[in-house]
Amino acid sequence: MSNSMSESERGYSAGPNTAWSGWVIFAATMMVLLGGFTIIDGLIALLNSSYYGSAYHLLLGNYQSWGWWNLILGSILVVTGLSLFTGSPWARIVGIIFAVLNALAQLVFIAVFPIWALAVIAIDVVVIYALAVNQEVA
Repeated sequence: MSNSMSESERGYSAGPNTAWSGWVIFAATMMVLLGGFTIIDGLIALLNSSYYGSAYHLLLGNYQSWGWWNLILGSILVVTGLSLFTGSPWARIVGIIFAVLNALAQLVFIAVFPIWALAVIAIDVVVIYALAVNQEVA
């Protein structure tokens, strides 16, 4: 009786690298990067909300609630991105869900920093594509 794991138990298959596996690595890297940026945005909103100015108003809520939301969401994005690097099978589905939530959260922020919010939404869309289309890995 062997103690080896099947390919589905290990996460990623042991097959050759393909262009799609590169997309998954890209998606994982972008998720960690976006998570870090989202954490920084959340910390700024919590610790120095005057940084964003008083002339701009969020679509929903206030800077305090938005800061906590971004702090939590950014942490989840970082953990999910790191899990994609390890080949965790659940990380693709969770990654898609939280990339969608991050894109929607940026709509709340679009009146304050429109270029930044649109850039983050665009990267979220590419991450969703990379995780949703790839069927060869995980």
